[in-house]
Amino acid sequence: MPPPQGRRASNEARKRRAARRAAVELSEEHGFGAVLMPAIAERAGVSERTLFRMFGTKAGIFWHDPFLERVATRLDEDTAREDPLRAVLEAVEATARAMDHEDRDLERRRRALVVAEPELLGVGARSVMVSGRELTERMTPPDADDAERLRLTLFAAFAAAALGAVPVDPDEPEEQWVAALSAAVRVAAFGPLSEPGATSGR
Repeated sequence: MPPPQGRRASNEARKRRAARRAAVELSEEHGFGAVLMPAIAERAGVSERTLFRMFGTKAGIFWHDPFLERVATRLDEDTAREDPLRAVLEAVEATARAMDHEDRDLERRRRALVVAEPELLGVGARSVMVSGRELTERMTPPDADDAERLRLTLFAAFAAAALGAVPVDPDEPEEQWVAALSAAVRVAAFGPLSEPGATSGR
């Protein structure tokens, strides 16, 4: 039996997924502007209070990028501080392989709504900024100098943006998707981690 902390984390992830699915489905049916938080909570099977605690606002449900969040969570800090590129590549591959068909389909639909809804046009930028900051914090050694912090900050921001730009097709072969994600990360690393003295393990 998993420890209480593990069960709580699993339950929280389940609720987040249910809320995202409910928000996406209702927005597809009625349009983002016509959907209210009580309706999302009811369809997701959670309380409205829980929904506000997890996301803050209706748009916050779409701001939440589960793929980038999982990458940051899987990032091994020790590896990241020695070889940030390898650490991010490993975290991206593990995250991609752990996502099932339903996860990928839901992410595809979430992104489509973000692009299609005028009220959500700023969502992508905010999501990338938050995810980039989380990656930076996990990659940066406590004793990093200003130049190294800048390189890692740029790499994290570029990687988050690049990963968000890779199309999600639930019917695409897993290996093809993983290869596209890995290529995006390598492109993101080219500038920041190719500077003289940068920490990169290519």
